[in-house]
Amino acid sequence: MELRHLRSFIAAAEELHFGRAAQRVFVSQPALSRQIQALEGEVGTPLFDRSGRVVRLTSAGEALLERARYADRAVDDALDAARRAGRGETGRVVVGYTDSALHGPLAPAIAAFRIERPGVGVVLLETASADQPDALRSGRIDVAFAAAEPGEVEGQDSAVLYRVDSFVAVPHSHSLATRSGPTGHTEGPVPLADLAGEPFVMPSLARDPILYDGIVRACGQAGFAPRIAQEASGAFTMLSLVAAGVGVAVLPGTVAGSFSRDGVGLRELSGGFTRLEMRMSWTPDATSPALRTFVDAVVAAC
Repeated sequence: MELRHLRSFIAAAEELHFGRAAQRVFVSQPALSRQIQALEGEVGTPLFDRSGRVVRLTSAGEALLERARYADRAVDDALDAARRAGRGETGRVVVGYTDSALHGPLAPAIAAFRIERPGVGVVLLETASADQPDALRSGRIDVAFAAAEPGEVEGQDSAVLYRVDSFVAVPHSHSLATRSGPTGHTEGPVPLADLAGEPFVMPSLARDPILYDGIVRACGQAGFAPRIAQEASGAFTMLSLVAAGVGVAVLPGTVAGSFSRDGVGLRELSGGFTRLEMRMSWTPDATSPALRTFVDAVVAAC
């Protein structure tokens, strides 16, 4: 059965006039009559009663009409769904992120994409930065967000979204929290070397090795090895441990600015590990239009 035959039948059944029906489907009347005859041949019974002056549907034609309308709508819906998927208006994007990633401009960018593309399901999955490459390759996630040190070469399947300064979080009673600058106010960045000998609250090595290794390497370049008091899996936990006096913590500025924690002072860092990049990576050779629209929207928003 050809779709054009079904649509010609619907037009003829609704118009009950083959001439008007032919105009409606943009064919000649003889062509429409042949299509109806071909359909009747497939059904095996007449669909129209042509014996009188007025064309009428037979009982078989009446039985076919509503189902033919349903089939025609289903075909249109299927074609529309395919076109929308091809434009990236529907689909699913699984986002892997680290704890430090959904701070700053990234969360509003994802929220705006959800509003702009309501047909695309965005699934957020917290994923350790160490696990993100394998998760991308295996297809468990489609796109990944993690902080990284500057200097990596940007590839076709990754992009630097923004750069951010690093801060040190210290207990309010700590001398670094109250140190004054030339104007008498607490101001100016703290040299990383001033943290030598301090106990450190570090991001989890297992979950965020990029931040962990970057802090250790920067401390080494500043002339000391950090004395690690405790590791923590999230920024809020790290700040809570700082407030409890466990140690000091180095955090991206977007993370530090996202939390207000009693008992914690924040100071900008200078001298090593002062800049971080928020990097977005996505599935190599990805062909999903939904993923492509998501990537483009996040790059434009950040």
